[in-house]
Amino acid sequence: MLLGGILSLTNLYVGIKTGWTLGVGVTSVILSFGIFKLFARFKIGEEMGVLENNAMQSIATSAGYMTAPMMASLPAYMMVTNQVIPMWQTYWWIVVLSLLGVLFAPDKGSETRKKISKKGSDTVDDLKEKFHDILNSIAEKFENAKEAASELYEKGGNKENKKDTKTAMS
Repeated sequence: MLLGGILSLTNLYVGIKTGWTLGVGVTSVILSFGIFKLFARFKIGEEMGVLENNAMQSIATSAGYMTAPMMASLPAYMMVTNQVIPMWQTYWWIVVLSLLGVLFAPDKGSETRKKISKKGSDTVDDLKEKFHDILNSIAEKFENAKEAASELYEKGGNKENKKDTKTAMS
């Protein structure tokens, strides 16, 4: 949450100065990985795994992008209507929308993480199975080609023997 708040402030600052919002996804991944690596080095915590990194990126990215309406749609609305929306209304609008997003989430976070983990494991298993199927198919085709080549060689060898026999008899 703290990282998301910092990214939110940086996104807000850059957005107000330039009129562009930043994609904070990559920044959040790099910073969160570095922070957890530092924690692990000082024995404050453990190193971050793939799921933790994914969760951290999701939280920090969503917090960082929460400032986007303040620099894109709300200023455009104010320019079109020629009315300035008070900051307190903007703040509460974003808070209410954030709460609605959390309240209407389909599952609890732990259940969602379990589903993501299971889906990832299933995908890896499916990929391994497909890879082994492809390898088996290639091996089978190779064996078939090898047998066909051996048969052709034997047929060709028998013709040579017959020619040699005919030549010797003549």
